[in-house]
Amino acid sequence: MKRSLIAPLVSGLVLPGTGQVLNRQPIKGIALIAGTTVLFLLMLLKVLVDLNRVFQTMPDLRPDPEIIRKLANAMSQQDHTYLMVLVILLLCVWIFSIVDAYIHGKRLDNMKNETPPV
Repeated sequence: MKRSLIAPLVSGLVLPGTGQVLNRQPIKGIALIAGTTVLFLLMLLKVLVDLNRVFQTMPDLRPDPEIIRKLANAMSQQDHTYLMVLVILLLCVWIFSIVDAYIHGKRLDNMKNETPPV
């Protein structure tokens, strides 16, 4: 199957950077995988820090049917600028990974088609 189809699909659906690894660009692929992992971890850390702040403001967490609503309201009042920047960066890395995997896969497909049979 064509690399120009498989590599971007894998980068888009599995993990950014895996398409680069399939296209024989392991250093770029590992860098994209590491960058994506770091961005995911930073996003998770931001959400956990916000949750910690919310839980510190709630004196008691007794079973209450309204607890989910209270948590949602408290979380919506947190500053989400840092989280939005991380999400935008993650989307940029993801889109770059897909486009780069397609372009390099297309080059590999063209090189394969131009090589005369032996």
